[in-house]
Amino acid sequence: MPVTSLLNLLENPSSSNKTVNEYGETLATKITQEQKRLTEDEVVLLISEYKASKSTYVLAEQFGCHRVTVTNILKRHGVPFERKAQNGMKPNAFAKKFVIKI
Repeated sequence: MPVTSLLNLLENPSSSNKTVNEYGETLATKITQEQKRLTEDEVVLLISEYKASKSTYVLAEQFGCHRVTVTNILKRHGVPFERKAQNGMKPNAFAKKFVIKI
């Protein structure tokens, strides 16, 4: 952080949502990122698509949230967790696709 910005924060602490501690480190006092809240209809759709073999990565992108959020929703609703390949296929099915039979 430039010295002028640091001095400005020290002189006008209310002009920002950040504060500076005694070591000159900037600390956030307010998180400004909005949280994604899925509606009940979206949760039902998410669960059904997960059960239809979509991966948490694909669902997170589809619903505009983080994959951990998807996993937490599934856990909260008692959905058994299965490892899936990123393309949405189950790992065994994905591996079988590339097995060469002799």
